[in-house]
Amino acid sequence: MEILYEPKGRRSFLKSSGSLSLGAWALAQNSPLSAEAGENLSFNYPSSILNALREELDIPLYTLQGKLPTDIAGHAFIVSALPQGDGSPVTNGDGMLYRCDFGSGPSGVQLKTRIAKTPCYYADQATKGTALGFKNSGILRRSDRLGVRNQVNTAFTCMGSRLLVTFDGGRPYEVDTETLELVTPVGKTSEWTTVVSPPASNLLKLVFMPYLSGAHPFYDDYTGELFLANYQPAVPLLPSKTFLLRWDGEGELEKFKVQVQGKDVKIAQSMHQLAATRDHIILVDTAFRIELEQIIFTESLQRELWDTTLYLIRRADLKKGQTTVEARKVLIPREIAHFVADYDDSSGQIILHLTHSAAWATSEWLRKSDKEVHSGQAMRKDLQGMLVMASDMTPMARYALDAATGEIKEATLLYDEQLTWSVNLYTHQGSTVDRFENMYWTSVGFHPELLPKRIYDLETSYKYRKVPTKDLPFAEAKPASLFRVNARQLDKQNLDAYIFPRGRVVSSPIFVPAAGSKSSDGGYVVVSVVSDDKSLVRSSGDELWIFDARSLADGPVCRLGHPLLSFGYSLHTAWLPEVQARTAGYKISPREDYSLALASQRRDVVELFEKSVFPMFD
Repeated sequence: MEILYEPKGRRSFLKSSGSLSLGAWALAQNSPLSAEAGENLSFNYPSSILNALREELDIPLYTLQGKLPTDIAGHAFIVSALPQGDGSPVTNGDGMLYRCDFGSGPSGVQLKTRIAKTPCYYADQATKGTALGFKNSGILRRSDRLGVRNQVNTAFTCMGSRLLVTFDGGRPYEVDTETLELVTPVGKTSEWTTVVSPPASNLLKLVFMPYLSGAHPFYDDYTGELFLANYQPAVPLLPSKTFLLRWDGEGELEKFKVQVQGKDVKIAQSMHQLAATRDHIILVDTAFRIELEQIIFTESLQRELWDTTLYLIRRADLKKGQTTVEARKVLIPREIAHFVADYDDSSGQIILHLTHSAAWATSEWLRKSDKEVHSGQAMRKDLQGMLVMASDMTPMARYALDAATGEIKEATLLYDEQLTWSVNLYTHQGSTVDRFENMYWTSVGFHPELLPKRIYDLETSYKYRKVPTKDLPFAEAKPASLFRVNARQLDKQNLDAYIFPRGRVVSSPIFVPAAGSKSSDGGYVVVSVVSDDKSLVRSSGDELWIFDARSLADGPVCRLGHPLLSFGYSLHTAWLPEVQARTAGYKISPREDYSLALASQRRDVVELFEKSVFPMFD
């Protein structure tokens, strides 16, 4: 059964947010807080998102407008890719870690930022301008002699009080939450399978071998197990294998090769995210296509697959000492990039909550050669490198799968003509959630400046198209939004949303529980907001906005900023009630980890590591 909720017009709550003038909005709220900081900006997408400060900061955040809630506490983490500034994808950059400490410092909010410094980071810094140096190749940064960067710039995974920062193209790293310094990778190089298997990988003779993982491992708060993905992409003439990894936080990784009816699973796109229930692991071939062809041919273009393949694995089948595990293959119509699953599957059903990234080339970015859809003119130079947006509405969805057979028992899709445009990032309370209730999503909106003609032409024939390409809102555009959905019902009556003023981009939502609250809406949603507007005193144009989770439509209760606050393309987030110096004993020494790879290297490479890499971790 499939039920489609399709609102016919704007809901009344939108009138209390982005659709009113500044004066009417402020009067209605009876508050000095203004959501717009002056008149509406133009619909131009802010170029400052491609310019981020690399300087590491320890600064207070000032209350720009509104009032800081007295019951907001804990520590909010954001990770952002620092743009290269050369037209490379905005996601190709060093990871910058941001920690926002509520109830700390002279202003009540303190910000600490640190670059995520892996061994390859130090090698990159030391070899700039030399024959060993790294260069950008599409979504990757690589050195012909040294290998591929692991930029750990995408997401976080909390393991109790421990914190991992992750990347789709490399091993996760554990972060000391007090210092924000990287401590150790998860797993030795010998425990991970590279993109290319021996003997081909032996011919490359690289130190930093490429490993495909996923930015969203799953940590089970009940069992203390971390589940990760590791796979070789489906490339013609090369072997392709998929592995599920399990880790207890201290010992070696357990590794299970995933098969369906005795045949190795081949991932066509990526494994950006996985999830776990009490009895199952869910692997997904996600709609974020990693095109290895772009390493050499940066103009290569392939659309994401229009249907999504899931692999269901029974946790009972993951037996110690076993090296393979059988999965059940499930096909879901439309693309999926981000999803979560109810942990409680005792009813025999697996419940998925997600957004469909419909007609969205999520791994593509604006190139120098791109043209506008209708005029044929060159697109804005200052946005080169920014990711493109979807060319159709991207509905919210809830699926009920039969756990034994994989059959889709129920599918509910929710379209909203104002909200469901390029819906991308989410937040919610907790990590291991028995049954999801409130979830909070951000949408990019619809911006013609982010839809070049080559993507428009590519997606015109999209088979699940909701809005014909000729009817896309090029003339009016759609602003960014933050909205809450009731995951159990997923209907339009339970929507609560805020439409952002023109010219502002929202990202990186973080649910921060109010002190003492255990409710999924008892707290605040903090988001990063980027604009080119510096008219407000102490604002750089980049800010953090705080919303009451129960009344998003009322607008932000507080806006925080600092003249030096400068986000890149900020991505996923995490929240911890406390930070502390790391006490776990698990730690992999880079000297030992890279000793085998360095044994076959020339003297200049060995000297590089001895002088510029290993001392940073000794």
